[in-house]
Amino acid sequence: MDTDELIRLLSKDARMTLTFERALWRGLSGAALLAVLGCGLTVGSSSTSGPIISPSRLLFHLMIVTGVALIAVHGLFRIGRPDIPARATLRPILFPMAAMMCAAGLELATMPQQSVFPPLAEKSALLGLAVIPLLSLGPILCIFAVLRLGAPENPGAAGGLCGLAATAIATLAYAATCDDGGSRFFLSCCLLAMAFMTTIGWLVGLRVLRW
Repeated sequence: MDTDELIRLLSKDARMTLTFERALWRGLSGAALLAVLGCGLTVGSSSTSGPIISPSRLLFHLMIVTGVALIAVHGLFRIGRPDIPARATLRPILFPMAAMMCAAGLELATMPQQSVFPPLAEKSALLGLAVIPLLSLGPILCIFAVLRLGAPENPGAAGGLCGLAATAIATLAYAATCDDGGSRFFLSCCLLAMAFMTTIGWLVGLRVLRW
């Protein structure tokens, strides 16, 4: 019996799976708590003078980000096992991400061109662009610590999904605790933050999640 076969057999053990799932739930709970605490310590309920969108549009934005967060979190329970291909785990995340990109593109297309990249001309958008990646640091560390207990088939993909999930959690915490979640360019900032942290997670995962 070689090492790969032994790890595959161990991953099917019910007790080991339960232990990983419990650890991941605790890690996710800690990630959410750190994101909320980070919001309270950094931005709190502060707001800027940037234009605020309608409640219905904000709700639509939050629904998209929530969809990304839920699918990414669900994928974390699968991607930590060596017997589940990373491609099958990551495929469902494409749908909410595509919806998010389309909504952000429409958002930018309908706004007056105040600069080369409109979100950079709005103070609340710049605040979100700076704060969301910072709020993601605590959650990404929590999730990485748990994923090291697993045996992902693709360490880079597992790290990238970790970064995406952490950023989605931080984004929801930011939108829930700070008035700037109503910025016109909320989705654009989310996409940039997610792309950045997913790339960081992918690169770190290649080194940290090897087994």
